[in-house]
Amino acid sequence: MENKIIAELKEKFLEDRYPQFLGIKLLKLEDGRAEVEMVVEKEHLNLFGITHGGVIFSLADTALGLASNSSGQNSVALNCSINFIKATKSGEVLRAEAVEVKRTRKTGVYTVNVFDSQNNLVALATGTCYILSNQK
Repeated sequence: MENKIIAELKEKFLEDRYPQFLGIKLLKLEDGRAEVEMVVEKEHLNLFGITHGGVIFSLADTALGLASNSSGQNSVALNCSINFIKATKSGEVLRAEAVEVKRTRKTGVYTVNVFDSQNNLVALATGTCYILSNQK
């Protein structure tokens, strides 16, 4: 049975307009972990015909946000860093997996891996989040 915090966060995700606009779908959500995916459309391409870095970053940031809020404590990103490893094109399915590395009373550190449909690493991100509230 799914816990109440996870169920509520899934509902909030469906109301978050930006990920919905990009076509991001939630695949998995549990305490300290999240997995999301999207199909790269022609609108997501840059002037070179490859997936725009901002789109890949948005996918990673969405996974980060879900993972960092999965405990029920409101949290926002303080810092994010991303390395783009492999270019992708229209039609590709991208999947981002965020995993909590360390959580303290006020911060959390996360890794986010972005993969293509052949499970090749597309981007590697890290994020530090600030916990706004210790209320559950």
